[in-house]
Amino acid sequence: MTLMPSFAKRNFSCLLLASVLAAASCLSGCQIDGSEPPLVNFGKATPLTIEVPSNLPPITIPPENPTTVQGVALGRKLFYEPLLSGDNTQSCSSCHAQANAFSDHGKQFSEGIDHLVGNMNAMAIVNLAWANEFFWDGRVT
Repeated sequence: MTLMPSFAKRNFSCLLLASVLAAASCLSGCQIDGSEPPLVNFGKATPLTIEVPSNLPPITIPPENPTTVQGVALGRKLFYEPLLSGDNTQSCSSCHAQANAFSDHGKQFSEGIDHLVGNMNAMAIVNLAWANEFFWDGRVT
């Protein structure tokens, strides 16, 4: 059994969350326009239909975890929430910056909490709805 250092665990958690949420968020429009639905919906969740361009394959969405308007809004909030980091200072967007195509542009290696520098750059998170492998080395499938 290989143990991951705490830096890698935080990056893994962030990337996994970011991958799922950014894909849904980007497909539905990455711009925050102030018209987000409330995160709490005590009624039935509002299904979100993702229109896939004709030159791309269909997206497989598990029937037990359908994409909803509320889920995408929650994902967007979590992606930008620094309280999920080990020291409450860094969100997924700290490295996967929307202004830089959701990448850590200009850095050879990404910096985590406590100014710990990793051994990889945070890769851009785009088109993840069609991805089967995550991280540069494909260690998460």
